[in-house]
Amino acid sequence: VVMTQGSMLVGTLVTILLAVINRSVWAVIIGFALEGLIRLILSFVICPFRPQMHIDRHALKELSAYAKGMWGMPILTLIAFQADVFVLGKMVSRDMVGFYFLAFQLARIPRDLAVQIVGKLLLPVFAIKQDDRQSLHKALCQSTHWVTLMVGPLTGFFITCSAATLVVVYTPEYSTAAIAFILMAMTTFLRVQAVITANMYFAIHQLNPQRLFTIVRVVVMLALLIPLIKARGITGAALAVLSGELSGFMLQLVMLHR
Repeated sequence: VVMTQGSMLVGTLVTILLAVINRSVWAVIIGFALEGLIRLILSFVICPFRPQMHIDRHALKELSAYAKGMWGMPILTLIAFQADVFVLGKMVSRDMVGFYFLAFQLARIPRDLAVQIVGKLLLPVFAIKQDDRQSLHKALCQSTHWVTLMVGPLTGFFITCSAATLVVVYTPEYSTAAIAFILMAMTTFLRVQAVITANMYFAIHQLNPQRLFTIVRVVVMLALLIPLIKARGITGAALAVLSGELSGFMLQLVMLHR
């Protein structure tokens, strides 16, 4: 927590200070780079060790066997999270892409809060309980309960006050993205829930099913993305992403229940 939150806090403060002094994109770049540097330094301060070239072959073999199920998942996840912006860049004006991207940055705040605060704790908790089905079930239900209480109210506020939120945070022009913002808030809520179930699959070493969910999510989104953008613009893009996310998440829940 100190390493992650501390570096983010310093990086953010530096970014804001540089942006006030010199209104340039370099403020964001320098702040982001500084955040990574501080996290690197803190990682050695908090957990001091001297890196060595020696490799534990037994540990390497175990890690390799576990990671086989992760093959292709990072690329699929990248497509699921970024394809909508890439396609919009080809099909709509720069202004609309900007409205869409900044609305998405605002809508993802609940997910960022949940992942930073809770997300990193779920995997070790589930892994410890992996051989006790009743305890694992209880941990899953409690995690879902508390994470939903954490992000649900903010998501509900975004949905009910979408246009006003965009106007207050940005400028009146952004109200054109209000419906897309509502759909993004719904997508964010689903992604928060998906983080919990994904950690469950990782903990019990069911990586192939998790990869299947990601494939379903990407396929559904890509199939709908261009037709919906042509029909509804940025609202269509947000709807395509939501449809893909909902498809993958429902399959995730059904298989987890089984």
